[in-house]
Amino acid sequence: MLVEVVADGLGAYRLGQATAALTFPLAGAVLLAIGIRRRRAHHRWNRRDDERLLHPGSDDDQVPPSLPPGRGTVFIILGVVALMLGAGHVLSYLAAHRPSSVANELDVGQCITAEAYSQGRMNAEAADCSRTDATLQLVSQGDSTATCPDGNRQGGQYPMLTNDARTQCFILNLIEAHCYAVARAAVPVDCTDPTANVKVASRVEGTAEDAACGADAEVLAYGQPQRSFCLIAP
Repeated sequence: MLVEVVADGLGAYRLGQATAALTFPLAGAVLLAIGIRRRRAHHRWNRRDDERLLHPGSDDDQVPPSLPPGRGTVFIILGVVALMLGAGHVLSYLAAHRPSSVANELDVGQCITAEAYSQGRMNAEAADCSRTDATLQLVSQGDSTATCPDGNRQGGQYPMLTNDARTQCFILNLIEAHCYAVARAAVPVDCTDPTANVKVASRVEGTAEDAACGADAEVLAYGQPQRSFCLIAP
């Protein structure tokens, strides 16, 4: 179903965000460790070389250690840069997903863009519901254990966003005669676009019976509030 595709895509998107946030710190730590190890090895080699000059003919001079491959400066610089980039990624990820301690700015009935929903931004600025990219409309909100109007949470009929503090439930806000690419969210596209996979044949603020969809249409109907779509191939 259309809504299930949206919900599944959001989970995959969040997993990708978390993975990306950890990649730079791990890579930076590895590079920094390699650089420091090479720097120490180079210093040890220099000290031994100085001792051989001061004490020629010593036992250490018989089998001189091999010169380390560089001072590790490049690895240290790359490691520091990667750690700084990683810190920025981690901080931005945590800021975007931490529970909000302030009142929710989004009111029931207001809309958000497909981009805001895909990124899981629960404090997104409200968008005019007449905008083509404002494809999600808030219909209910509650605490972290709240359910949507159909009594479900993840996997239900209503697309939702949730964190440790609150839950937001949405219905799709699609425009009649427009086409959309449905993946993580319903993104408006031209009907000739190869990514378009849904066209809204009709939209009714009522039941599926009121929509009177044709035989070739998929019916998407919400019970609370009542809204029905007849969806066809572009």
